[in-house]
Amino acid sequence: MSTATGAGLMLAPVLLATTTSGHEDAVAGALAGDLGAAVLVALVHALGMALAAGATALVVYQVLGLRVLRSHWVNLDRIWALAFLVAGAGVAVAWWLG
Repeated sequence: MSTATGAGLMLAPVLLATTTSGHEDAVAGALAGDLGAAVLVALVHALGMALAAGATALVVYQVLGLRVLRSHWVNLDRIWALAFLVAGAGVAVAWWLG
């Protein structure tokens, strides 16, 4: 399953106006038929995620303030670098083992 298909399956219940999906092939086929609806659902999803992130940031800023954020900052660059190294090592081991 490609990444695009996987992302489409997460939004498929909204796109298809159902709460459960039957088989992945049926859902992927339904998503391939209506590109406009798929784009609309993806945009609504992205807007919802942006609003949720903004609300979370506002609450953290209002409750904790900048002092706590400055003293307890987490460097996400290092976390992402470590995650990519671990994932790459996992792929290399899986390829090596065959």
